[in-house]
Amino acid sequence: MITELHQLKLDMQEFIINLNLRIESISNLISKQHFIEVNDRLLFLAEDLGVLADTINSLQATIPSLDLNELNEKLQDLVQAMEEQNYLLIMDVISIELKPLLEYWSELTRDA
Repeated sequence: MITELHQLKLDMQEFIINLNLRIESISNLISKQHFIEVNDRLLFLAEDLGVLADTINSLQATIPSLDLNELNEKLQDLVQAMEEQNYLLIMDVISIELKPLLEYWSELTRDA
């Protein structure tokens, strides 16, 4: 069980690295005003965040500081920005709110 838990933490850290790369890519596309491609990539990001939420759910008993409510708040902000097609707000939510949260969670899984 301990090795499975350790592997889950490692997988989550690697997944967060990939999510952060996607966030940077989306932010760059927004800066270049490639909004159609942004929309496609946001869908993939949302799917990946769902997978991350499942992983967090599995780790919460071991690492209580992993709080899905924080992620849900960011996702609600992201959905609202997407509905309004407010790409600057989308960039702010993913870069300024979501990315630091993911980095914090990565640190938590490294330290636990």
